[in-house]
Amino acid sequence: GQDSLRNQSNAPMHFQGERNGADDELHQIRDAKITVELHLADTLTCLGYCHDSKLSEYDKSLKAYRESLSLYIRHVGRFHRMVSNTLHNMGNIHAELKQWSEASSCYRQSLAILKRKEEQERSTWLQSKRNETGDISPESLDPHAFVSSMNEDIAFTLQCLGSSLAEVGEFDVSIACFQESIERMKKDDDNVNPDTPSPFVGEVLSQMASIYLN
Repeated sequence: GQDSLRNQSNAPMHFQGERNGADDELHQIRDAKITVELHLADTLTCLGYCHDSKLSEYDKSLKAYRESLSLYIRHVGRFHRMVSNTLHNMGNIHAELKQWSEASSCYRQSLAILKRKEEQERSTWLQSKRNETGDISPESLDPHAFVSSMNEDIAFTLQCLGSSLAEVGEFDVSIACFQESIERMKKDDDNVNPDTPSPFVGEVLSQMASIYLN
């Protein structure tokens, strides 16, 4: 019995404060690792840009972007803006290499993330309007009253997707992308300077005309 008591008294004791301290330390280590890996993802993104835009080393650029994409998805989730940006950059490289199916896939994924973010912004905006004016339905609001911060990026991505789809013969979907791109950019133009049409709109109209001619 005394040996049993002695063994118990010699056993290490774990107090709640020590346990909490150990948990805090583990959280700090985990947070530090996440911070380091996100910095690495940012660095890989910059490296991918250099290989692409400055050196035209597209295979190395894609490799860097894929690695950064994996890190972003792991730590900030599949629907983060940085994931969308990286996918768009990868789509640009595939387009440069005339790998149109791969480019279309990247642009579609990037676009889906942007539109998801836009819907979140729309819900927040609608809720704020309800708080201001009472219970209102979406149908009673001016459809042009809401312009997402994603609108311009969505317009550019739609243009890129439309161009890639045209190259693989998906002309109807390509035209639909171009039309939505123009509508979105016009909405931005109306809010900024309604008397000065955007050169972007003229460029997309020219791309649409080429599809109709062909």
